[in-house]
Amino acid sequence: MRRQPPENPHDLGEMGSVAESAPAGRRILIVEDEYFLADDLKQILSRRSAEVLGPVPTMSEALKLINDSQRIDCAVLDVNLGGKSVFPISAALKERNIPFLFATRI
Repeated sequence: MRRQPPENPHDLGEMGSVAESAPAGRRILIVEDEYFLADDLKQILSRRSAEVLGPVPTMSEALKLINDSQRIDCAVLDVNLGGKSVFPISAALKERNIPFLFATRI
């Protein structure tokens, strides 16, 4: 039987409860140099009971936090920080087996 789409396109149904609780209790690193975007993401994750690390706006701050933190569950990385690629940050996360995703605007 084919499922009908919800009347409200923002209603995720059963998946909504999973999406809402997924970040709960996780330590999530945000690496983003655009203040308002970083702050919005921090608020969204905090409302879902995540412990947000950062946001940090520079490569050096991100690498320091990665090296100094005992536990990071995952990270959200802006692809470019001040015109520089964040690949050194993703390499540091990969070395520690920390999952991450890239976020950018087109």
